[in-house]
Amino acid sequence: MAKESLCERCEAMREVRTAAGARYLLCGRSAADPRYPKYPPQPLLRCDGFAARREIGAASAGQQPTPRESSAVLAHYYSKRAPEYEEIYKKPERQADLRRLEEKLCGLLAGQRVLDVACGTGYWIERYAEAAEHVVGIDRSQEALAIARAKPLPAGRVELVCGDAFSLAGAGIGGGYTAALLAFWWSHLEIGATAPFLAGLVEHLAPRALVIAIDNRFVEGSSTPIARRDAAGNTYQKRRLATGEEFEVLKNFPDEAALVAAAAPFAARDASGSGSAGVSSTGIAIELLTHYWMMTFRTRG
Repeated sequence: MAKESLCERCEAMREVRTAAGARYLLCGRSAADPRYPKYPPQPLLRCDGFAARREIGAASAGQQPTPRESSAVLAHYYSKRAPEYEEIYKKPERQADLRRLEEKLCGLLAGQRVLDVACGTGYWIERYAEAAEHVVGIDRSQEALAIARAKPLPAGRVELVCGDAFSLAGAGIGGGYTAALLAFWWSHLEIGATAPFLAGLVEHLAPRALVIAIDNRFVEGSSTPIARRDAAGNTYQKRRLATGEEFEVLKNFPDEAALVAAAAPFAARDASGSGSAGVSSTGIAIELLTHYWMMTFRTRG
């Protein structure tokens, strides 16, 4: 009788299916640690990195993949999705919201030195770059960056860097940026990973820099259904590409309270102490559209 592979029960494993129906097990640890092959030979009966996948309701929270491992899995998915990624922005019901976000970003980022984290195919850079003073976009996917580099971006004002959002210094990202944009990245952060991410981010920003996060709200009938929820409360979607490959992707939908709680330790407080229109006393402003949310705050300093 064939023995069951450890990969089948490992928290770091991600299943990949091809259009022809072939099934592969992708090791999420492979991108961060060369000891682990990307696609381990099967069945795998021994592995020092094995961590049993927790079922919903499991008590222990110590077996989640690290944020960097989760980032590697996302990079693999978005590299595969890169050629079709911008199709999502063509949904008719989202057009009014998208125009509102474009208008807001161009105004907020005018004259700013922007660090665009997880910039992907450069969809948003293409829309605000003319208004900004300078833009550095970082993404882990070379395939997505190749599409961004092919766009008619302002000459001499946009740099695109391949690197990990959790290791900005390791990617050669300097400091002093007056603004940071997190476009559709927050929802891919595991619950509990926002604090270490933001702590690393603010080290590269000027005092009182502007941080802007935009992301999806869950809208029944427009959003991809939630496939499962893990014990920590993270939610996941099953996504199928045009090639037929299917991926399970971390996609969280935090409410306003969760957003404020995550950003508050890094945000400069509202000078009035009571909160002005649309701004909480924490200095954090959140605008809710039908399909998206936008959060802005200034860093301390």
